[in-house]
Amino acid sequence: MKTDVLNATNLLKNGNPISANNVIQVSGLSNLPTPVGDVITLAGSTVYVFSGTVDIGANRFVLGVNTMLMGNHPALDTIVSTTTGDLITSTESNRIDNLSVICTSARVFNLSGGGAKNILCNFFIIKSCDTAGLIDSMALFSMNNCLLISYSVGGFSFTGTGALLRITAGTYNGSTGNIIDLGTALFDTVYLQNIKVNNSGTAVGIAVASNGANITANGFGILSGCFFEDTATAITGYTNFDIDWDVRDNASVELTSDRFQPTGWGNYADGETSPATLSVSTTPTKLLVDGTSSLSDYLPISIRGVSELWDTTTDKIIPITVGDSYDVRVNIEVTAKGGGASAINVILDIGGGGSPTINVVEAQIPITKSVPLTSIATFPIFTLATFIANGGQIFLSTDTGTATVGSRSITIIRTSSGAS
Repeated sequence: MKTDVLNATNLLKNGNPISANNVIQVSGLSNLPTPVGDVITLAGSTVYVFSGTVDIGANRFVLGVNTMLMGNHPALDTIVSTTTGDLITSTESNRIDNLSVICTSARVFNLSGGGAKNILCNFFIIKSCDTAGLIDSMALFSMNNCLLISYSVGGFSFTGTGALLRITAGTYNGSTGNIIDLGTALFDTVYLQNIKVNNSGTAVGIAVASNGANITANGFGILSGCFFEDTATAITGYTNFDIDWDVRDNASVELTSDRFQPTGWGNYADGETSPATLSVSTTPTKLLVDGTSSLSDYLPISIRGVSELWDTTTDKIIPITVGDSYDVRVNIEVTAKGGGASAINVILDIGGGGSPTINVVEAQIPITKSVPLTSIATFPIFTLATFIANGGQIFLSTDTGTATVGSRSITIIRTSSGAS
């Protein structure tokens, strides 16, 4: 498929040399082929150079092999149509430069390339339209320095398979539907870079398939340097754990990939009010930490400001994703002990019940010194599906006798990401 892109690109550049014999100056409908019905079929290997505002009435275009539509400046040279069909239909490789269109009742593009054709657009402005376009199985679809000023129904929708999708350096506006929607389309490479997305109302700026499903095996997608007017609906489908996407440096929305900043930590301390102390015996009792005094400013970027590593309501470790690794530190203050207690057992359980059923860590800390004393248990852990489903609870018990625990805290340090 990538070879097809190169072949199609070379064909546009070199396959059919452009000369004065196949350059047509267009200042009005009369300079174009005679419409059949409402269809103007443009010749292949021909450059149509539009000058000024060219009103083609209720007609629309079907492009031939290597047809090129050009203007001198997109602010000055505009195609106007009242068609209710698709303004530009093609199953071939084509190019559009320095031109603008107005088709308020129509979709601009209906393109189908069978995985082997190219569409190259440079300095192309869609001033207004019904829908920006449906692009199906184009080997290469490229829009560089283009503008989508307004549409009434929808933006760009992609289907089928292609080698390269590239939308760079432009501004795209919309208020209904999705502005750039990759749907279920599949690409080897996607570049969405340095674009401003004015998404408001119900519009989603960029919609991609979840779990990196738009990217082929061994392919990649880059989403960077973009600005989203409405961060609430900036991007759907993408998560910080999609390893097929390289996502970073997007103004107004934090989308930095978990692959690049997976580490971080949170510290959670109890306020010693409800309850003030924990009574520990040989029967395991759950460690309670209400997080009254906590520090979450340095959590992993993928959850910072969104969620925590410790649930202060259920008193559980909440890992981020399957395959993560963590270091855990438990601090407890023993204020009283009796019955010959000399150690406190620390159990990390992932069974999710009221008592330990699936113990993944068992440690013991001595409490032989005079009370009050502070004891620390540290241990590494890794997370798989059961840990993700149930969270991790910590239970305390004495080796014998009893102990009273006053202040307590837990520090959870993510050392690696399962998404990396």
